[in-house]
Amino acid sequence: MLRLYPILILFIAFSTSLFAQDLDHYVIGSDGGHSRNNQFSLDYTIGEVVTEFGEDTLNNVHLTQGFQQTLLSIVSVEEHVEDIQINVFPNPAVDYLKVNIPVLKEDMQFALFDMQGKLIEQQKINSQAFTIGFSNMSTGNYLLVFSNKDQRIKTLQVQKSH
Repeated sequence: MLRLYPILILFIAFSTSLFAQDLDHYVIGSDGGHSRNNQFSLDYTIGEVVTEFGEDTLNNVHLTQGFQQTLLSIVSVEEHVEDIQINVFPNPAVDYLKVNIPVLKEDMQFALFDMQGKLIEQQKINSQAFTIGFSNMSTGNYLLVFSNKDQRIKTLQVQKSH
């Protein structure tokens, strides 16, 4: 009987460690990942159960709850410019994109960017109707930015298809 006491004490000591909790950080979501290049890194989760955001603008305080904490930073503030009508068609474009601007502003120009921000084409606008060639472009989305005197007027998203 005395030999059973040490065995019983060892059994009780080791059995309690079997039910110990693990204090690791886990994200409860359906998917997620991490991407990095030489300019930035991106962590994301999809389907996160708990995410909340609160803001106290008087004291400039931002509170977040959840596993993915956001970093909010304002990059630039743009002045509101008078909205003008600009028609682009066909969208999606195959070989060309027609642009019609009923009221042409002074010193207007357009710039075409790919979705990585690379400038594809830039030109001064001389007439209310003109065409942009799309036949040599890769399939995908592009941003068409209209401006005058270094002030952005309007940005449109256009698509190139087969």
